[in-house]
Amino acid sequence: MISMKPDIQIRLDLLKKYYAYDEASKVFTIALHYEKVTDILYKEMKSVSGVPMMSEEFLSDVTGILEDIPRGYRADIILKIDDYEGYDEKVIMESFNDMLEFSRLKYSGGSQKKYYQVATLLVVGLLLLFCGIFSGLENWWHIFDSEKLFGDLFENLLEISGWVFCWEAVSMLFLEDSDDMVKGHSIISKLARVSLTDKKDKVVAIEEYEQIQKHFYRKTPLQRTGSLLLIFSGFAFIGLGSMVGIRALPTISIAVRFLGGIFFALNLLWIAITIAGGIFAIKLYIGKEKYRIPAAIFGAINLAFIIFVIVFSIMNGIDVSLITINIASAVIEIAYCLGFFFTLEYKKKNK
Repeated sequence: MISMKPDIQIRLDLLKKYYAYDEASKVFTIALHYEKVTDILYKEMKSVSGVPMMSEEFLSDVTGILEDIPRGYRADIILKIDDYEGYDEKVIMESFNDMLEFSRLKYSGGSQKKYYQVATLLVVGLLLLFCGIFSGLENWWHIFDSEKLFGDLFENLLEISGWVFCWEAVSMLFLEDSDDMVKGHSIISKLARVSLTDKKDKVVAIEEYEQIQKHFYRKTPLQRTGSLLLIFSGFAFIGLGSMVGIRALPTISIAVRFLGGIFFALNLLWIAITIAGGIFAIKLYIGKEKYRIPAAIFGAINLAFIIFVIVFSIMNGIDVSLITINIASAVIEIAYCLGFFFTLEYKKKNK
């Protein structure tokens, strides 16, 4: 038998002192009593639709209780209201559903913003690290030959800054959550059922777990995975294109002299297209569907280019650096295509 962590066991013991608990289903029954329905409504706001709005205090009460419940356990919330003050019970349940919907929008917005910031910080950090390492290898056109101290200082500054950005990204991803995200996650994972009762404890309206989940999960797990693949591949393409561009800077004169201006121009064009493709993926991630066609064109062109370069390298001798870049590009391309088609499936179903 797997032993439970001491803190979780203590929390469960405390919760069992105040709430009924079903050991088989791991569900707490939490009864909240209100004399009148306006105790949980936003009194200062009069709804034009006739559906009242739940108060922030009530939402905080509910989410506060849910946050106390450990992961893997859920809660049935019973709202016992003595006087509905003329409101239909179904209207009050609709108001509760709207409160869940507002929470979903805040949760989704917070999640999207968080992943966007994490990806931005990570790409900037990796680019700074790449610049720091590359500046040491190439000595940046020997501009610091006369003052090696400044060169070392500049190199270390880039590397330290890069690590700071990367650490901030990791910290934000795994250690930080906004208040809205914490509340949203508590409702999503821990709210099993909501019931409305009258003063005689008669159930007048009920919302089951499956119905509650529909307010939060408008996309399937496959569609949510597609969105994450888009944000990953988008920033990865921007980072890859930027790194190749930085790597090519010191060799501009050599490339033009021995390989010709056309070859160098084609290289710059590939860099620009790669970065543009990354921007298209990010635009799709944030819901800008007008970029769907440009994203599809980029995906097809980039896939054809990767296949051509791999075949060309095999036929003409393997260039390790070129193969490495194209392996990375191929991995990102796979994520890009999967994200594109997973989210495309979602759009088709909702037409």
